[in-house]
Amino acid sequence: MSANVTNISGAASQFKYGDLVANIIDFLIIALIVFIAYKLLKRYKLLEDKTEPESK
Repeated sequence: MSANVTNISGAASQFKYGDLVANIIDFLIIALIVFIAYKLLKRYKLLEDKTEPESK
């Protein structure tokens, strides 16, 4: 699927929905991998959480 749109210079361009969906899926996969890596590092205490207040 695609849509024909005009760009700033007035030339016709094609907007491909498949490319958009593929990029969204790629982003979600990478975000999931980063989230899992963060959780694993946090679990094994290799990463400090700076959002928690320090106890005195």
